[in-house]
Formats: sequence, structure tokens, C-alpha cells
Amino acid sequence: MNIADLVDGIEGVRAVPASLLQTPFKRLVADTRQVLPGDVFVSMPIAEERRASYVIEALSKGAIAVITDAKVENGAAIQLEDFQQGIWQLAKRAFGDPSQKLRCLG
Repeated sequence: MNIADLVDGIEGVRAVPASLLQTPFKRLVADTRQVLPGDVFVSMPIAEERRASYVIEALSKGAIAVITDAKVENGAAIQLEDFQQGIWQLAKRAFGDPSQKLRCLG
């Protein structure tokens, strides 16, 4: 899956650099200790100083992009208008929608 496949049709995606759209990625990761080259780092909404250090760490470990509701200095950001709303849609796209496998009886 590439970045364009991930964000296509997702409401609230504010900005994605055109240079990232055709870039394939391996996984979405929210813990900098687990970031590997080719991952997309999910930057949770926290204090700006801490967030910046996590973003720098993730990018230095090979993350190709950062999902955030803030601006990222190097431009490798997938910006969301509403982080909570957007991240669940992106996660559903990346990992699959478990509700599609549930059956309701009664």
C-alpha cells in the first residue's frame, strides 16, 4: 500500500505532500521505539516540545512520513484536521475494518 491508497477519500486529511503520494509504506507505528525504515509514524497530540522530539526520532529511524494534526518542519507530514476522527479512519484503512467481519444475530 502507498500513501495515496491510505489517504484516498479519507475526510479531514488537510495536507499530503505530492512527493509522498506514490511512496509505499510498511506499517503505521505510534511508538518511536518500534519505528523501522519505511514506516509511517503516528504523532499523537501531545505537548509541542515532546511531539517535535518524537517526530525527529521517528524520521531519523527511517519513517517516511508522520501523521499529525500539526505542521512538521521537513514537510513529510500527513496533516489531519481532526486527529481523533482521521486516525481511526486511516488505521481502519491500513489494518482492515474488523466490523466487516462481525455477524449480528437476533
